Amino acid sequence: MKRILFVSPTLGNGGAERVMLYLMNYLVEQSQVEIFLLLLKDEKGSYIDNLSPKVNVKRLSLRTKRIRQHCFKILWNIRRIHPDICFIGNSGLNILLAPFIKFFAPDVHFIVRETFVLSARYQGSKLMPLVYKCFYNNYDKIIAQSTDMYEDLIAKWGINPSKCIKINNPIDVIGIIQKAEQCTNLTWPVKTKHKFIAIGRLAYQKGYDMLLQRLSENKKEDFSLLIFGTGTLQTEIQEQIDTLGMADKVKLMGFSSQTAGYIKLCDGLILSSRFEGFPNVLLETNALGKPVLANNCPGGINEIVLNGENGYITDMTDSVSFRESFISFMQTDFDSKTIRQLTEEKYSANVILEQYQKVLL
Repeated sequence: MKRILFVSPTLGNGGAERVMLYLMNYLVEQSQVEIFLLLLKDEKGSYIDNLSPKVNVKRLSLRTKRIRQHCFKILWNIRRIHPDICFIGNSGLNILLAPFIKFFAPDVHFIVRETFVLSARYQGSKLMPLVYKCFYNNYDKIIAQSTDMYEDLIAKWGINPSKCIKINNPIDVIGIIQKAEQCTNLTWPVKTKHKFIAIGRLAYQKGYDMLLQRLSENKKEDFSLLIFGTGTLQTEIQEQIDTLGMADKVKLMGFSSQTAGYIKLCDGLILSSRFEGFPNVLLETNALGKPVLANNCPGGINEIVLNGENGYITDMTDSVSFRESFISFMQTDFDSKTIRQLTEEKYSANVILEQYQKVLL
């Protein structure tokens, strides 16, 4: 029986962890496959409760933010489990283990899933390109989430094209619809004509500073924005909202387990990120039949968003571009059924997980 080991820092609420959950639950039902999960840290509010009981979970319960301190402990546990295939889907963990995998487990087939467009993440770094070019090809297969990521890995990071494969993120369309339907008695806290939502960590990558500046230039329009997420920049973002005089239109909502319900209530989602991997939140929004307005950042935006059909692509750094897109976004009569159908045809879990199965089995 083939043994497949998944390694993850946590099984928290992020997009990378959700993809790993989909994969493990899907593969564990296949014949002649035994699935293991090496979970490095414990975390509240994770997907662990949704994991199939057929998956064998090994917890390291590391009590540190710096996983690199435990690099060799992780490698030793991979060696002890001795899988046929080891799958790692965390960008930081991928590069941390890359120099050592062939020494600790030379007979294990290692597959990694990259989560960022590296040139955007490590912009200006002179060290990281050298590290990746020296060690990343130690992996047997490297999965890129988008064409942007795939081309970047090969052209700028020295990845052997024969080792690189593109597989988009999956979305459980039925599951996200059911989750939205379970969110009852929700109300929108601000009375406006156009109701928008943004979801993501309050961090520099997510570009909320750019979004707030652009929205403040259009504050005469009748709209409101709810931002869901927590992070290190919460104080700075709230101060910017107040300074720009946007407190009556923009609300920080913190963490919520009911974001699917708010997506169902809203008129559309705005994504202002400076870079992404392949943003699941766009797929989830489209799965609920809602359009998206997305910054034209590296990471699959141009694959997901079809202007005028399921949303618009804009440039958050340009006032004119943003206003044109924002006005079109508010005025377009989007067809929810068409948006949902486009998403299901291209990104449904069955379609994408079959592609993963071919790589892993």
